[in-house]
Order: sequence, then C-alpha cells, then structure tokens
Amino acid sequence: MATPNGKRSENAYGTMRSEEIGGLITFLKNWVMSRKLGHIFGFSADFILPSIEEDDSEKRNLRSPDVSFVRADLNKALLQMK
Repeated sequence: MATPNGKRSENAYGTMRSEEIGGLITFLKNWVMSRKLGHIFGFSADFILPSIEEDDSEKRNLRSPDVSFVRADLNKALLQMK
C-alpha cells in the first residue's frame, strides 16, 4: 500500500511477479549482507517520506516499495531515533 500525497493505492501480490521479486530479494540480501553494506527489505517495509507541499502538513507520502535498500550507517542512525 502507498499513500502518495494522501491518496491510497495498492499493489497486487500473489502473482508470478511476486515470485520474481522474492528471488531478487534473496539475491540482493546475500550480496549486501556478505559485504555488510546495509539491509534489504521486502514489500512489508513502509517508508514515510516528507511532503513536498509545505502548506499541507496533513498529507504524507507512505511508500511500500517491492524491494528497498538501507545503508548500514543510515540504518544505525534510524534505530537510535526509536
């Protein structure tokens, strides 16, 4: 699910595409983790991005990409913010 600028949209899962994405996640996770570069997340990870429009603080951009990468140093900083 994503809410770009407050408008909800969803992606369909359970298709052949999701199997391809699963293979990509496995490949990337093995490559990234062996080099200690960061973390790979699947479609269940949500990211809240800042709104582009300054006058509307109620809108937020919630994104759930199929595959995402977070650098190791950035991940440590995010964990400390919790």
